[in-house]
Amino acid sequence: MGEATFDPRKEVILEREPVPAPVAADTPGRGKHRLRLEYAPRAFHVGAIVSVMAWATWIVAAILLWRRERRLAGA
Repeated sequence: MGEATFDPRKEVILEREPVPAPVAADTPGRGKHRLRLEYAPRAFHVGAIVSVMAWATWIVAAILLWRRERRLAGA
């Protein structure tokens, strides 16, 4: 890829042979293509769930403390 002759618009470098193997077409480059790359490690989802649970716990605790203080102030 570091060579001056490398053109990423015309050449692709793959880690392994694709399955199913591509078949040459009569007319190359026709049609529309969409490439989607997704990086979604499990740790991200676990961290998001833990964060949401921590925020919910904090909010519930804050509400309970606020209600307790209101009750004590009124007594």
